[in-house]
Amino acid sequence: MNDEEDWKRGYALWDDKRLQDWYSYLPGTAHYHHGFRQVRLIEMRRLLKPGGILAVRDGTHQHFYPPSLGLDHLWVRNQGRALLKGAMCVDPTGTILPALFRRAGFDADGGKVLIGCGTTVFSGPEIRKWLAIRAASQLQPADAVYHSWLDAGITEGEIQQTLLAVNKWADTEDAWYGVLQCEMLAWK
Repeated sequence: MNDEEDWKRGYALWDDKRLQDWYSYLPGTAHYHHGFRQVRLIEMRRLLKPGGILAVRDGTHQHFYPPSLGLDHLWVRNQGRALLKGAMCVDPTGTILPALFRRAGFDADGGKVLIGCGTTVFSGPEIRKWLAIRAASQLQPADAVYHSWLDAGITEGEIQQTLLAVNKWADTEDAWYGVLQCEMLAWK
């Protein structure tokens, strides 16, 4: 089954009458990382009742400090490749959300779309250790993330290099990780 079939099957489970009662819809961002992002946004708009609000937040840029560990390439770039099944994305969804909302039929020029920006920063020994444990558990042969990396053309050597860099990052005093996000509010 492909992404489009999964999407259609998921919506087949909902009764349109029930969905017409929704006033707001706050989706997770995971669905934006797969294909058909425009189709999904159009469908979310369709499901809102008049005056309803759609709120979306998606990452635009990520950064690990210190850069000398190479995690911007090893983790951020490779994770992106894995999510896109090996393809390189010139325009990640977060960077083009305003254009996607306009193309989905939201009235950007009529003041019914607000664009914002947010950040998330992880720092401190506890959170760094937690992220290292998470990376170690995901990049093991028994985990689907590991296989998605291999399927995207990322070598076993790069995976091991990533794990070494993540562990070194976790042990580095004053290391941090930050994400810049595009935040969108749109009214139907």
